[in-house]
Amino acid sequence: MKRSKMTDQGPSEPDQGETPPLLPQMVISNLETVRVIADPIRLRILELLILEPQPVKRLAASLDMPQTKLYYHVNLLEEHGLIRVVSTRVVSGIIEKQYGAVARSYRIDEALLSLSAAGAADTVDMMFSTMLDGLKDDLRRALASGLIDLREDAPEEHKLTLIRMPVHLSPERAAELRARLKDLIQEFCPDPEALDASAPGSRLYHLLVAYFPSDLGGKQPGQE
Repeated sequence: MKRSKMTDQGPSEPDQGETPPLLPQMVISNLETVRVIADPIRLRILELLILEPQPVKRLAASLDMPQTKLYYHVNLLEEHGLIRVVSTRVVSGIIEKQYGAVARSYRIDEALLSLSAAGAADTVDMMFSTMLDGLKDDLRRALASGLIDLREDAPEEHKLTLIRMPVHLSPERAAELRARLKDLIQEFCPDPEALDASAPGSRLYHLLVAYFPSDLGGKQPGQE
């Protein structure tokens, strides 16, 4: 089975109880692995395991799904080198595996997203649908549970920021905006190992940023 290419040395078998370090990034270089990751359940599993290693039992509780159903998805992720067993322990006479992500971030090889490549259009549609459908489900749950408060005077930690707007920028201003967004993301979304989830008032937030040139307005400024 063809596996994904990694930007560093591949994962090795961990010692008992030892948690191997996360690679900085994993590059997904084949469509088969993209299809594996482009599934809402598997993408959510991967997000949880990037935050911290955990057994299937805990994943099932977080996702409100039966363990028996999750094993199929976990096994697929492991077979394609996206996650790995980081430790094991015996619980009531049964070996319990602790799974962890292989890398802090995952990136799809740009060559796979070229619309001229075979199957690329379907792959792009699949990835976008998975990301946006997952965001929609997260928003719905947060609204239903009261985590998101739409009132004007809601506490800051419960407010929703959701923006979609076209904006005309010169090449220089566009580059400046991209650089500042990148710096902000790096400042507020460091590597998982640098996060302090035990800090007072700490809460998990989701961030989705989309910034790209658009032809929605037809002829662009400066074009004949």
